[in-house]
This record gives sequence, C-alpha cells and structure tokens, in this order.
Amino acid sequence: TPLYSSAASDVYKRQGDMLLMQCGLGQQPTNAAVRLASARGARVVLNAAPLRWNILPILPLVEVLILNEVEAEAAAGCTGAPAAIRLRDAGARRVIVTLGGQGVLCADAAGLQRQPAPAAVVRDTTGAGDVFCGTFAAALLACHAHPEAAAQRAAAGRVSALSLIHISEPTRQAEIS
Repeated sequence: TPLYSSAASDVYKRQGDMLLMQCGLGQQPTNAAVRLASARGARVVLNAAPLRWNILPILPLVEVLILNEVEAEAAAGCTGAPAAIRLRDAGARRVIVTLGGQGVLCADAAGLQRQPAPAAVVRDTTGAGDVFCGTFAAALLACHAHPEAAAQRAAAGRVSALSLIHISEPTRQAEIS
C-alpha cells in the first residue's frame, strides 16, 4: 500500500520500537505494516483478531502472536497446546493463546507454559482482549520477561472485565498489580 508506506516512512527508526496491531485492517495493510516494522528492526506483536485470512506467511516476522482459542484453531487447524506449538513452529517466536477464565498458554523456544487467570467474578469481557494485548506490549517495552508480561496482561484483562474500563482510559498500574 503506497499511501501507508509513504506515511510510515518516519516510523520504526529507534532501537526498541514496537508495532502492536490487530488483523482488523485487512490482509494487505496488516502484512505491509508487519513487513515494514520487521524490516526496520521493530518488535512485532500481532493480535490475530479478527482472523479472516491465512497469517502463516507473516509469522516469521512476528515476535509475539496473540490469539484466543477460536482464532488459534482457525490458524493452526487444532486446539490448545498443539495449536500454540504449531504456530510457534510456523515462525512466530512466541505464541500466546488466551483461554478466558482458564488463563493463557505461552509457547516459545523454551517450551510451553500455562499461566492461570486470576480468580474473578466476570461482569463483562468487552475490551478485555484489547487491554490484555496493550498491557502485554507495554510490559515487553518495559523489559519484563514474557511470562511476567503474560501474567500482567491477564490481570489487566481481569480489571477490564470487572471494572468495565473503557478502552481509551489508561489502566493504572495499581489496579493491575
């Protein structure tokens, strides 16, 4: 997409820059953004929602792939731990499959880990996945280890579900801890 490439010519120039994006823009703009960010050395965190096409070709450019159970099955052709491992083996360096109240699965070069979700009474899950992704990316930028970032993200998702936090309102660190 020439317009996107032109507008993005000044981004991803510093060490540690990150692209966090969903697949909602469509295949062509998503692939272009991932390729540009990767080519410029930026870290790429891809939330596969909403999954509407084959993401396997861009996975080697993705540091962290985040999907829910339904998206993982659609992308990998299987569920649970086998899906996380299959997507990691397809090229994503880390794959996180969110399991709702059951927590998350994290697959990377070190293997497979399961992080339980904090106990919570859920009122509404609207925006919880977006909060999870944003908090996870912020934790990565703050140099947290991936398992710690996944736990922090799960806590932020819980806060969102419990408090009905509006997505544009920043979640305070005290609420997440």
